[in-house]
Amino acid sequence: PAAERRASLAVDRTASLTFGALIDQWDELRLAQRRPKYRVEAVRALRYSLSELADVPAAHIDATMARRAIQAIPDKAAGHARAELARERRPRGPAAERRGETMARRVRAYARAMCSWAIGRGLLQANPFASVPLESRETPRERSLTDSELGQVWRAMGELAWPWGAYFRFLVLTLQRQSEVAGATWKEISADLRLWELPGSRN
Repeated sequence: PAAERRASLAVDRTASLTFGALIDQWDELRLAQRRPKYRVEAVRALRYSLSELADVPAAHIDATMARRAIQAIPDKAAGHARAELARERRPRGPAAERRGETMARRVRAYARAMCSWAIGRGLLQANPFASVPLESRETPRERSLTDSELGQVWRAMGELAWPWGAYFRFLVLTLQRQSEVAGATWKEISADLRLWELPGSRN
């Protein structure tokens, strides 16, 4: 009887867990261990792009619902971009479509990761986002600055007011993430200024 009661409570808890509440749990219990930038972006993207699923019980979301929600993201992003361009009276270009497709790929990846985590905790039985297809692929960034262009950028940085010139030059020299450089403290820098040791809490 005790085992049956525990099983019944587990079923009730899972059935009442909405997709929005699952995002909250993932944010609190799992993303607290991730980089702050990833945490903010993942939660924001899921809540905005999949807002129509927020009140749906997470266990009731199937592959069809997941596919429709993900495939609707480019249209939603394009509509938002059109509204912005209309306010600014600028012509619409192909960048809006590319942003929507990129956002769809990222939201799908965030949703897959969250649902996989939920399965591990017994909150879901299956991952509805595991097989969601997307037609397009993200174009890799193959363009890099030439030596001449880098020199022009370097000289332009020297004309920026403090602290921006030094900040951007440090980014170029170290190739570190923007958030890591912006959050650096003197405690992380050795006395002879030869070593920058990033603590694990900021990785």
